[in-house]
Amino acid sequence: MNIMKTKPYKSVDAGLFHFDFYYKEGSVKDTYLEVTCDSGVFALRIGGNTHAYGYLLAAAEQNRIDQLQGYAVTLYIPAMSLTQDQGLCNDCQKAIMKWQKRKMREGAENAKNVTDWQEQADDALMREAIERGKPMSRQQRRKMERESRKEMKQILNEDSNSK
Repeated sequence: MNIMKTKPYKSVDAGLFHFDFYYKEGSVKDTYLEVTCDSGVFALRIGGNTHAYGYLLAAAEQNRIDQLQGYAVTLYIPAMSLTQDQGLCNDCQKAIMKWQKRKMREGAENAKNVTDWQEQADDALMREAIERGKPMSRQQRRKMERESRKEMKQILNEDSNSK
């Protein structure tokens, strides 16, 4: 046993699975979840900056062992069986493809709702972010910021005039 290992913020046993939640204020690297099984054949690490971490931590805080165990089993079975069971592999692939198509439809629908001025503003923002990443003098940076503000005002004026 490693005596230097950080102590988990919260530990929960859920059937054959063990959940260790680690948390360190301001550190993405040191905030994560480790899910292991008693046999040692399965281990999973989930970053603390993910929805899954927050959802599972909330379940642990509410003592929802069924949700923790369900999550672990849902990942464990495909991880251990996909290479042995072609039917399961096909089922998982079908479900993933269906999910991807649904997300593509949602993305296309959301893209339809983006106005031209939003597109222009996002483009200007991205170009400015790229420019800011380049080394430049204080004078160059001020000039770029003035031009950026001017461009944003122009985009906003075009949008208000089109209404």
